[in-house]
Amino acid sequence: MRRGLIIGLLLVMLAGVGFYYLLLQPVFDNITELEAQTELAVQQESVLLQERNRLRRIQESELQYIDAVGEIARMIPPTPQQSDLLNDLESLAADANVTWSGASFAEPAGSSAGNGLNQVGISLQIEGQYFEILAYLYAVQDMERILRVDSATFSPSQDEDGLTQLSTSISLVAFTTGGVGLPLVDAMEEGS
Repeated sequence: MRRGLIIGLLLVMLAGVGFYYLLLQPVFDNITELEAQTELAVQQESVLLQERNRLRRIQESELQYIDAVGEIARMIPPTPQQSDLLNDLESLAADANVTWSGASFAEPAGSSAGNGLNQVGISLQIEGQYFEILAYLYAVQDMERILRVDSATFSPSQDEDGLTQLSTSISLVAFTTGGVGLPLVDAMEEGS
């Protein structure tokens, strides 16, 4: 009887070990693997949530980006827009109370800096008193379109009231992002 009991206990123990290794161990391994996959999924979710939030911030700023691109296009247009620029410069002369004598444009040229900007040289002539000329130069600086003043040459003379008048030649450079083979406006005739 003892022997039967020992054999029975051994069989129960053997069945328990077999049950553990054949049925429970694979389940525990599967649970461990699922926990690792869950942890990885949580990490990926965190990364994706951060990316989603970043994209939402970009989307919320889209109108600001579009406005900024539009503002840059107004400051540095894709074409020289010589007629508009000429009208603006002549209008500034009237506002500053200087006499507009005329302007001429050089052939548009590519930038030597390799920045993709093309340059359009402008030579203009105005006459007025010192502070009027200064007001004109400040107005040119404050234009929406970006212009670079390369030089200004002054020739003083006296008017009939004894006031000093300055005949001023100004060399400007306007910028464009487009092609350079565009027709030139004869600004001397338009300004007359």
